[in-house]
Amino acid sequence: MARLGEPVDAAKLPGFVACRADQPIGLLTFAVRPDGTEIVTIQAEPEGFGAGRALLTGLVDHAHSIGADRVWLVTTNDNHRALDL
Repeated sequence: MARLGEPVDAAKLPGFVACRADQPIGLLTFAVRPDGTEIVTIQAEPEGFGAGRALLTGLVDHAHSIGADRVWLVTTNDNHRALDL
């Protein structure tokens, strides 16, 4: 994938997995940058079970634990689910 013109191999990034009844239902990958922590990918299936919010909460807690005071993601302006999250 590409992020602001920079190729990124999300498979090599650290991340969090959300599970429901021991089954994975969500994945978030992130990159630690000099100015904070960036969400690179976030996916939850099926939607509506709180996996996205749980993943985001886990990342914010992690970012605080490593001293990052900023978490963000880059998305398109028509990705309403990401913008709502």
